[in-house]
Amino acid sequence: MKGKYQIGDWVAVSTDIPSLFYDDQEQRQMKNVHHDPPYAAQIVGSCTRMLGKYVAGQNVASYFNEEGLDWDWDPAYMEVSQVITFWLVRRGMTNKPILVRDGDCEAAIGSNEGVPWKWTNPYKWTDADRKQLSETIKNSPRDKKGKWVTI
Repeated sequence: MKGKYQIGDWVAVSTDIPSLFYDDQEQRQMKNVHHDPPYAAQIVGSCTRMLGKYVAGQNVASYFNEEGLDWDWDPAYMEVSQVITFWLVRRGMTNKPILVRDGDCEAAIGSNEGVPWKWTNPYKWTDADRKQLSETIKNSPRDKKGKWVTI
């Protein structure tokens, strides 16, 4: 999907998430599910979904041939009324992607709002920090092979 975002961008997702379902008349519909509060997510891809009516396959005719009774089927199909493009976003890399419309997210680039702290504000190590960590590791208990032991 061409647009204002690229894969890997962090976005702030609003509180409405689209949900696709089939109603009683086999019509594929979309409704918004309220998700509170807004959250930060990373774009991992894009996809399209079609709305419309599902028409099941049916038996058109049956006839006998040399192998016996045979059936002639019309395959199932969907009458597409609308095609919607979504962004796939994840709150974490082990989570399942969530469908989000283009208007329901905004870029978090240029501001730290909505972006996880560990990516926005890296810690700057000083020489005093390095010295303290070095002393801590030197004084940690070890076994005969030199591996650290848990306390």
